[in-house]
Order: sequence, then structure tokens, then C-alpha cells
Amino acid sequence: MVRRKAATSSTAAAAAAVTVYRDKQSPLGSDDDDASPPPRKKTRLGKEPLVAAAVPKTRRAALTEKATNPSSSDNSFLRPIENHEPFHEKPQKVKKIPPDSETIRSTNSVTKTLSSLREGSIVGSLAHRALREQLPAKDLEDILSLMRSDAAQEAADLITKKGCWLPDILNCFRASGLISLDLSSPSSPAGVFIPHVPPGLTLRVLFQQHQFSALAVITFRNTPLLNDDLASLRLLPSLEDIDISNTGVGTQSLHHLVCHRHTLKKLNLSHNTSIEDDSRVALSAFPHLSALYLRGTSFTMPGLRRLVLNDLHQPCRLLSIPAHCIDHLNTRKERYMVDIPTGYVQDTTQVAAMTMPNLKKNLELHSKVNKDVQVTGTKVELVNRLGAILSNRAADLRIVEVLGRV
Repeated sequence: MVRRKAATSSTAAAAAAVTVYRDKQSPLGSDDDDASPPPRKKTRLGKEPLVAAAVPKTRRAALTEKATNPSSSDNSFLRPIENHEPFHEKPQKVKKIPPDSETIRSTNSVTKTLSSLREGSIVGSLAHRALREQLPAKDLEDILSLMRSDAAQEAADLITKKGCWLPDILNCFRASGLISLDLSSPSSPAGVFIPHVPPGLTLRVLFQQHQFSALAVITFRNTPLLNDDLASLRLLPSLEDIDISNTGVGTQSLHHLVCHRHTLKKLNLSHNTSIEDDSRVALSAFPHLSALYLRGTSFTMPGLRRLVLNDLHQPCRLLSIPAHCIDHLNTRKERYMVDIPTGYVQDTTQVAAMTMPNLKKNLELHSKVNKDVQVTGTKVELVNRLGAILSNRAADLRIVEVLGRV
């Protein structure tokens, strides 16, 4: 019985505590204005709206107040607009009317581009100013008249005659039909000419893609050049004739011309002492070369022989050779027997199989014109001696065959 009473009393005490807790949670259960604030937990029923100052604005409410567009329920935007108030209206798209044929024709006539040559003849252009500074009025007008009529070759020849090529002037011919360009310099009594503008600057104008496409002949006679200056010719697609005589270039410069191996037919290397026997390596790369000038170079006779026998292609002819090589060919009858009679060996491939008496017999034939030819010695010495004589004779004959004009 005691236990039952204790349990009943504890149950009653718990119920009383719950009733007190509920009374404290409900704002309606207390008349005191200074009651403790309601808990953070929200309830759907029995809640009064909170005061705006006590609760921070939510993001959605802030954005709603920030919006400037009036709602559809607000009648303020339906009021009439006064005359002094601006009216922001959405711009209307203007319908484009295509131009008629007459408008197109007039526009094309205005925007039509001049040729590069005619453009250079305009007063105030770079080419016009460069020509005006170097030529008298009459010569200037003659050249400008040819440029206005797109007479590229005639204008270029007249500029060459007056000796006034400059980079700005040459650039006017980039898209013309220019075929031949002469950038030679006049020779002075001392053999040295110093131009006003470095030739390398003028040559750089030629280094343009798809320009000067018709240029086939170019001449730099007496114009001092560097080996790398010829690299500016690499983009010219139609070069057939190059004259770099007396320019001071060397063997290295020829490697810049190998890119023209499919078109180059004539090459003048005269009076360049730095052109040596090693140049034959680069010259062997030109299969269509038909004319070669070597006067005044440092080619030796052995180098010239190897060039003719092994490196030059069949159609090529030597139009000039060094002076000492000419002297050697003129005196070759004093070095060996030029006209070998029947019964003597002319082919070098047969020398190795010859007997000692036959070797001496052939050497005695050549010793009749050249006392320095010895007919004694071992078989190896006689074979080498006779073989050298016959090979030199064959090479010299080949040089004589290709020497001179076609």
C-alpha cells in the first residue's frame, strides 16, 4: 500500500510540472508584460506576428524591397505620363534596305585599291618623296608617268639608269610584273663603291611572301654584299639569272641560293676571290644550270677539273674561268701529249693492267713534250704517273669542251 501511494504522488508531481511548463511556453497563460521571450522554436498555431524591428529581414524580403519594378497590383504605373516627364521606350529595329546597283557601283569606284606601283606615284607617298630628293623635275615626272601607267619594267630600267634605288622605291614594285631588276653599282677608279644606303636594307624588301613573283633576272654587279644578304632572295619563286659578280661574297653565300635549284639557269660569280674549290659542292645542287662564270675566283686547276667531271650537270657551260686556269690550258701541249696516236693508251681504266714495257712506252710518248716526265721506277710508280697524266688530260679536254658559249 505504501508503494502504491508513493507512485501515485510521484505521478501527480510530474503532471503538475508539465502543466507549469506549458503555462510558461504559452504567451496566453501569463498576464505579465515582462515575461521571458518566447523560445526559438516556431509553432504554427497560437503565435502572433513578430515585430519587424525585432527580427532581421530575410534575403527574400530584402530583394523584394530592393526591386524597382512595380507589381501588377499597384495602380501607380498606370497613371498618365506628363509632357515634361521622359518616356523610356524600347528602341525599334530599323529594317535594312539593300543598296541598289548604282550605289554599289559608286562605292566600288571609290574604294577600289590602286596597284602598288600607282600608289607609289601619289604625291606625298614614301616612294614619291624618295624620288623627289634624288632626281630633277624632268626625270621625276618621266618615272612617275611610267608608274602611273603600270609600266613596271620601263620604270625600273629608268630608275636603274639614274642609280636611285632605295627600299621605299623598290617596295612599290612588289606586286607588279617586274621581270628584271638591276641593283648594280657604278664602278669607281679604285674599284670600290660605297652606296648611300646599305645594300642589305634594299635587299630585305625582296623578302616578302607572294611578292615579286615574276622576277626572273637580278643583278648586283659591283655592289658590296655580305654572305647572309643573299638569304633575302629565298622567297623569289622565279629566279633564273643571278649576277653577283664583284660583290665580295664567298662560298658560304651560295648555300642561300640552293633553294632556287629548280629554276636557276645562269649564275655569275666573277671577281669574287672568296669563291674557292669548296663551292663545287653547292654548285652540284643546280640540275638546270646552263651558264656559269668563274673569272676572278680562287678556283684551282684541280678543283676546276673535279667540278667539271663530277659536279656540274651535263647542260652547264663555263662561260669564264680564272686566268691561271686559262694559262694552264693554253700550255697543256707542253705538259703531256694532247693528240695521242693509235696504239697508245688513252683510257685511265686500262693503266692498272698494263705491263712494265707498255707503261714505259706510253710514258716515253708524253716525255717527248715534257722532259719532267720520268720513265723509270717501280710498276706502282709508273702506273700512278701514267694514270695521273691521262686523267688530267681527260679533264682538261672536258673543260675545253664546256668552255665558251653555246
